[in-house]
Amino acid sequence: MLIEKSGFFWENKVKNWMEGAGGETLSPVLREDLKGLGMKLLAQLQSAGTKEGDPARVESLKQDLESFLQKVEFYQILNARSPEQTDRLYLFFPFWLGPSLQMVELNLSFPRKESAQGGKTGSHSFFC
Repeated sequence: MLIEKSGFFWENKVKNWMEGAGGETLSPVLREDLKGLGMKLLAQLQSAGTKEGDPARVESLKQDLESFLQKVEFYQILNARSPEQTDRLYLFFPFWLGPSLQMVELNLSFPRKESAQGGKTGSHSFFC
């Protein structure tokens, strides 16, 4: 469920919504996806401009959101290959560590279907 709402599947959710919307709004899709929420907030910040709040904080928040959305897209690109073409999966998760939000990166390596040596191979996990 965490991965489903992580933003990695945003475009697929929008596509499914477009194919079967039947008059439904996009709001439930936006509420249930981190990338969708980030894009909505960024659009609101950009349309508000410097009218509300501290302009330096608003600009900093916009830059942070743009950086976060770009990171999601980079991870989507890393994971774009089909499972038959790759033996790795790259993910990241937001965690509150102490007083601030941190992104924990996870790299999962799976054994290839056909080992070159013919022996056993294991799976590997790498947290960063």
